[in-house]
This record gives sequence, structure tokens and C-alpha cells, in this order.
Amino acid sequence: MNISRKEIRRYLGMKRDSEAMNELIEECVALLEKAAVPRHIYVRLPLSWKDGFPVIDSEVIESRNLAKNLEGCSEIVIMACTLGAEVDRLIAKYNVISMAHAAVLQAAGAAMIEEVCDEVNEEIRRNAEENGFYCHPRFSPGYGDLKLETQKLIFSLINLPKEIGLTLNESMLMTPFKSVTAFIGLSKEKQDESDRNCDACDMSPTCEYRQQEDI
Repeated sequence: MNISRKEIRRYLGMKRDSEAMNELIEECVALLEKAAVPRHIYVRLPLSWKDGFPVIDSEVIESRNLAKNLEGCSEIVIMACTLGAEVDRLIAKYNVISMAHAAVLQAAGAAMIEEVCDEVNEEIRRNAEENGFYCHPRFSPGYGDLKLETQKLIFSLINLPKEIGLTLNESMLMTPFKSVTAFIGLSKEKQDESDRNCDACDMSPTCEYRQQEDI
């Protein structure tokens, strides 16, 4: 897996390269690659609508941001990815012995789970297009006005503890921490590529994941 060093530096807020920091990044990436056991699962479900909001398994999701993302979709994919519990243990270890390592491991873990999600997303895209569907950008609970409580629906539809070892606490946070769940809408019409970039997104001005120029 090719973990983006650019993304790691972005998560760290680095504006300039530093030889010492780059060496630390490489050290932490090596540690992370040994610890991580990426796992994923996804399911494809019918999507309906009620009063302008998406409905999944009879549950209305009252999120205008998600509704806009899924506009024109008749099916939906729910995906979940994780790096595994050993990554949590690795970060916890370095939280005690080296905060610098811990910070870089956090950033590298964020970049790595996004890479896993991208790879799974690409698999979903290929499978969808083979069946005459096109993917909308993935959208996760906690983005925009999509409440974290939506995780309950996802966990009710997929047995994530059994399938990939994910659990959900009362605060709607997942364990292992380097894990992602997301919705991917499927439509019969291909989106204009200009609708898929950051500038077209309502959350672009405040989104920490907004794409930026190379640093």
C-alpha cells in the first residue's frame, strides 16, 4: 500500500519539508505497516426517498447534505474499513514514550485508512459500472449535518463486530479508532466531474479534508 506522504504532512500541518521530520515519518510508516491489518466490508441496498430525504431499510435519514450527495440515486452501498486493533495499541504505546512519534503515527494512520477507503471505493466503482451504475462520492456520519447517530443504522444493517471487528460506543465512536464507515450512492447517470471536486461541496470552506495544493 502506498501511504501518501503528502497527506501525512497535511494532517500534521507541515508547511515545509524537514529532513528530521521526513525521517520520523518514514520510521512511523514502517511501524504502522507492520501493525496494521486492514479489513473491509460493504453491502449494496435499495434506496428510496421520503419528503426529500433518503430512506434506507425503512429509516429516514434527515440530512440535507447527504440528500444532496445522493440526488438521483436508486441504490446505495454502505462500506466499512478499519486498520485493526494493533494500530490503536501502537499509538497508545507511543503516547507514553514519545509524543512526536504518536503525533506522526496518528497522521500516518489517518492517511493509511483513507488509502484503504480509496481502494475499496475503487472496487465498488468497478463493480457498479459493470452493472450500469455510477458512484457518487462517499459520505460518512459526522460530515456536514449527517449525525454520528447514523452509525447505529449502519451497525444494525451490517454485523461489523463479527465481520471486521468494529464496535460502537455510547458516544457513537468506533473502535478500532482508525476506522471509517461511509455511504456511496449509485445512480444510472454519470455525474459531471465538476460536481465531485472540493470546490463544489457545501462543506468545502470548513472541511479539514479539503484537497490542497502540494506542500
